[in-house]
Amino acid sequence: MRRPLTALAFSQAAGIVAAYYLNIRTMHLCLLCMGACFVFAFVQRKLRVLRSEDGRKACSLALFCLFAFLLGGLRMVQCSAKESAVLKESAASGLEVVSFEGQVRTVSFRGNRWDLTVDTDNERLLVRLDAGEEDRAAVCDLAGRVCRFTGSVRAPDGRRNFGCFDYSLYLKGRNIRCLCEVSRYRAEPGEVRSLFLHVLTVCKGRFLDGIAPFMDRESFSLLAGLMFGEKGYLDEEVYTSFQRNGIAHVLAVSGLHVGLVYALVQKLLSGRKNGKTSLITLAALLCYVCLSNFSISVLRAAFMIVLHLASFHLRRRYDLVSAASLAVLVFLSVNPFQLFDSGFQLSYMAAYSLGVALPRMQLKALELADRYKKGWVDDAGKVLLPCVAVQLGMTPLTLFHFLLFSPVSLLLNPFAVALAGLLLPAGLALFFVQGLDIPLLSAAAAGPADRFAKLLLALDRAGRTLGGSYSMPAPPIGMLCLYYALFFYVFSEGRAVLLRKGKQKTAAVLCVCMLFGSSAVPALFGIGGILPWQRPQRDLVFADMGQGDCIHVSCGGFNALIDGGGSSVKNVGEETLRPYLLKNGISGLELALVTHPDQDHAKGIQELSQVMPIDAIVFPWVYRNEPSVTEGYRANRIIFAGRGDEIRLGDAVFRVMTPYKDGRVTARTEDRNDTCIAGMLEYQGLKVFLAADMTDQTEQWLLADGADALDADLLKVAHHGSPYSSREDFVSAVSPAVALISCGRNNSYGHPGERVTAMLEGMGVLICRTDRMGAIGVTLQKDGKRKIVNADGSFMVYF
Repeated sequence: MRRPLTALAFSQAAGIVAAYYLNIRTMHLCLLCMGACFVFAFVQRKLRVLRSEDGRKACSLALFCLFAFLLGGLRMVQCSAKESAVLKESAASGLEVVSFEGQVRTVSFRGNRWDLTVDTDNERLLVRLDAGEEDRAAVCDLAGRVCRFTGSVRAPDGRRNFGCFDYSLYLKGRNIRCLCEVSRYRAEPGEVRSLFLHVLTVCKGRFLDGIAPFMDRESFSLLAGLMFGEKGYLDEEVYTSFQRNGIAHVLAVSGLHVGLVYALVQKLLSGRKNGKTSLITLAALLCYVCLSNFSISVLRAAFMIVLHLASFHLRRRYDLVSAASLAVLVFLSVNPFQLFDSGFQLSYMAAYSLGVALPRMQLKALELADRYKKGWVDDAGKVLLPCVAVQLGMTPLTLFHFLLFSPVSLLLNPFAVALAGLLLPAGLALFFVQGLDIPLLSAAAAGPADRFAKLLLALDRAGRTLGGSYSMPAPPIGMLCLYYALFFYVFSEGRAVLLRKGKQKTAAVLCVCMLFGSSAVPALFGIGGILPWQRPQRDLVFADMGQGDCIHVSCGGFNALIDGGGSSVKNVGEETLRPYLLKNGISGLELALVTHPDQDHAKGIQELSQVMPIDAIVFPWVYRNEPSVTEGYRANRIIFAGRGDEIRLGDAVFRVMTPYKDGRVTARTEDRNDTCIAGMLEYQGLKVFLAADMTDQTEQWLLADGADALDADLLKVAHHGSPYSSREDFVSAVSPAVALISCGRNNSYGHPGERVTAMLEGMGVLICRTDRMGAIGVTLQKDGKRKIVNADGSFMVYF
C-alpha cells in the first residue's frame, strides 16, 4: 500500500468510534488485540503467500493497523474517564458558585457575551463573560493573564434531542468539561503569564476597535469573521444567507485561510525556501493560529504546511493525503473527541478530496485538452476542478451536519474564494497599518478591504437571487458511508491500476466488497440499520422543547406531532422542531395535533407549518367556530376532534377522551386547560395516556365516566407536573409503570411539583423528565420488550 499512514489513521478512528458507541473498555480492547495477534501468527505460518516480501509487508501493515485501532480505543477510554475538578469541588461543597484561577487562553465575541477558554492547573474551562462589544479592549487584555473568576458552574448540555447537536461532545473536542457563567465584575485580572498570547490578542482587539469607524457594520463584521473566525459580530441573517449559499466556509477560518497566508508570506519572500525563510513562515503561521483562537482546521492546515516545509528541507516527496493522515494520527492521539467535531470532519474531508479526487480529475481534463487540442480546457480545469472536487467530497457531509443543499455553491465558490484571496491580504495589510496608529493611513488602508467585503456581500445577494439552498433531511449514516466508500474508490489509484491491467472483474469484486463493508459499519457500531438507508427506529419520542410539550409519533412510516412547544423568545418551529425532524429523515408531517391554544403547546406547530409541509392539523372540538385559533397555521386540512373521536396515526390509534362535546366546556371556558385534547394512544399493545394540560376538574370527570378506561402502561403527566393536576386517585386509576414529565430546566413555574413527584415515587412509578434527561424515546422491540432511552444514551431501561 502506497499510503500506509491513511490505513493507520482510519484504523485509529475506527478504534475511537468503537470505544465510544459500543462502550468498549480497556480489557475488551486488549483481549481483542491478543486474539487478532494469534490469528495473524496462525495465518502467517499456514499461508505461503505471507512468506513473500509483499506478504510480509501486508502482514506488518495489518498489525500496525491493529495497534492503531487499539491506541484509538485506549485513548478514547482514557479521555472519557476524565472529569471536571471544578464540578467535583462544586458538588462536594454543595455550592453552584465557585472561585478559581487560570490563564486565559482564547477570547471570542459571541454577540451578547464573551467566551473565554481558561487553563487551570488541572483542566480547561469555558468562561462565559457577561460583557458587551464595547468592553472589547478590557476583555482582550485578559488574554495571557492569570485571572481569578467567580461564577456559577455546570456541566455542558449533552444531546437534547435525538440526532441533534451535542454541545457537551463538541466541547470535549476542545478538552472542555465545565462551563462557568461570570459577571464582568467578578473577573479579576492578574499577572501576564504568556506575553505572546497577551500581545497578539490585545493587538487584535485594538485592530478591531481601530477599523470600526472606517468601515460600515456589515463590511467590518465580514472582515472580522474572515480574518479571525469571529462570527459573533456578524448579523444572524447575513451568516444564515452565507450558509444557504454554501459559501459560509470563507467566514470560518480554515485551511483555505492558512493556505492564503502561506501563499502571501511566500510571495513576500519572493518564493525563496531556506532555513531563514522557513522560520519566518513558521512564525507567521504561529501568529495566525493564535489570532484565530487555535481553530481545529487552522491547526490541521498549519501542521500540514510544517510537514511540507520539512519535506522540502529533507528532500522528500510531499503527499497531501499522507500528510493529512499523519495530522489525523497526531491530533486524535492528543484528543480523540475531535473526531466527532463537524469542523474536524469537514476540514479533513476537504484535504482528502483534494488529495484523492483532484489529481484524477486534472488528468482527465489534460487528456481532453490533448485530444481536442483545446488548451483552455486544461486552464479551466485548474480553476474549477478544485472546487468541484471539494464540493463532491463535502456536500454529503455538509448536508448531514447542516441540513442544507446548495446547488449554486458550485457557481459561487470560485468567486468567493477569489474574493477571500483578496480580502484576507487587504485585511492583514490593514492590521499592520493600524498598528502604526496613524488615523489617515488607517482610513486609506481600510478602503480596499471595505470594497472587497462589499463585493463578497454582493456575491451573497446574487446567490440568494439565483435560488440559494434547500433544507433537506440528513442522509442516514449508512448511506453516507456508502457514498464515501464509492467516492474514494472511484478516484483511487488502486482502481486505476487494476483497470489499466485489464482486471475489471477484480476491480468490480473489490468495489462490491467495499460497499458492503462500509454499509455494515453503522449497524456494527449501533448507529444505523442493517440496510444503509435505515435509521434507528423510535416509535414514540417525548421531545425536549424546554418548557413545553412535544410528542413525536412514528408508527409504520406515519409521522405525527402532538403539540410542538413554543416560546416568546425564539422560533421553536424553525430553530428546534424542523432541525430535529430533518435530522431524523423527516421532510413533512402527515398530521399535527394541537391539544389547546396555549403558547407552550401550539406556537411551535404554527411556526413549523410555515417552513415544513403538514397534511392535517387537529384542534380541540370546542374551537370549531373560532377562526382566530386556527389563524396562522398552514395545512391541507383543518380537523376538530373531541370526546369519542378516533385519530389514526399510521398503525397507532389515538382515542380522544377530552374535550367533552356536551357543553360543559366551551371556547369561552375560563381555564383553557379544560379544553385540551387528551386521551389514550394505543400501538401494538402499548397504551400511553397523554394528559396534555388537564386540570384536576377534567380528571374528576374522567374518573366519573369509568376508571377502567384509563389504565395505561405510560402516563404523560398533566401540565408539566403541576401540583394543580395529577390527582392521586386519577394516577392510581391509570396505574402506569412509567411517568413522563415534559418541563424546562429551572423553569419559573417550579414544575414538576414536589407533591406530584413524591406521589409517583411512592407508587413505585419510574419517572422520566425531559429537563434532566433530554428527549425520551420509546421503542417496541420484536421480542415484545419496550425500551426507553434518552437522547444522549446515558439512560436506558426496559419495561
